[in-house]
Amino acid sequence: MVKGCYFFLLAGLCFLLSWAVSADNLVDPTAPKQTHTQPPTSVQVEQELPQLQSILLQEKFRSAVINNQTYLVGEVVAGYRVASIQANYVLLLRNGKTTKLSMFNADFLK
Repeated sequence: MVKGCYFFLLAGLCFLLSWAVSADNLVDPTAPKQTHTQPPTSVQVEQELPQLQSILLQEKFRSAVINNQTYLVGEVVAGYRVASIQANYVLLLRNGKTTKLSMFNADFLK
């Protein structure tokens, strides 16, 4: 009877120990070290410029296809206001700065 008690006590102790050391708590010694660094908050992520795909000029109507949508002068695309639409470029305004989107790469025109 005493041997049976020791057996159940030993089995219960093994069960408790195996439950306490679960796979969630184990660390893989071959895994690369995890560094928990946060990205710098002062660095501003640069936003991609809108992509100019085409320009349509008619007598009293000018439009530009930017990011697969048609825009007129004065409309806003990705936070930029369309300031001017010319034959080969579009001027965009944002925070007082002007950005020029050209239809052709400067190297292509040479």
